[in-house]
Amino acid sequence: MTAEMPDSDKIKVCIVEDEKPYRDLVKAMLEEDKRIWIYGEYENGLDFVNTLGSPFQPDVCLIDLRLPDMSGIDIAQKVSLSHPSVHVIILTGYSSIESLAEAKDLGIDYIEKGTRGVELINKIIARGKSLSEHEQLLSLRKSDSHNIVLLAEKLSAIQNNVQKLSVQQVEVLKCRQKGMTINDVAIHLHMKPSTVRTHIDRATKKLGFSKLLDFIKLDN
Repeated sequence: MTAEMPDSDKIKVCIVEDEKPYRDLVKAMLEEDKRIWIYGEYENGLDFVNTLGSPFQPDVCLIDLRLPDMSGIDIAQKVSLSHPSVHVIILTGYSSIESLAEAKDLGIDYIEKGTRGVELINKIIARGKSLSEHEQLLSLRKSDSHNIVLLAEKLSAIQNNVQKLSVQQVEVLKCRQKGMTINDVAIHLHMKPSTVRTHIDRATKKLGFSKLLDFIKLDN
């Protein structure tokens, strides 16, 4: 008989969802996978945000886009600032171009309610497998020499990928590095906002790691 995986080795998932029937459904689906531990569940944004200052160590947060007290996007921003290694997945039954664009700008996942449980689980598990590397690359606070070497190697590999970018992709990323919004870039480069987003999406895929964009020199 195979021993059950200890909680410390499981992927810790928090659920922030005000509709209890749906929250219970998601919880039940996830608990079927023994690699997942339901680390916490919340029915409003404030209760969840109040945990951010505590020893808060989830791996993945599933956050409803529309909560009674605040937007799921606003909560995702707070999580990204205070816990950058946490994988945020926005859940919504009211998808829109605007909310999808906001999620992409933050580098967070976005999935519609009603998506098959297996797809959601696969997204969580796939992210969980790469979580340790993700934490090593972003947690420079640890001042660990191994992590610094790992980061340098990753930066070098990504820098080499800059040559794969098109001229338009380079120009768009330069604008974004200056802090320009999607709309500002569109006006500056005489493009549609949707075209700017497409260039960003394709460019970051070519580079291989969008979270390190601020460290990349785009001028050859």
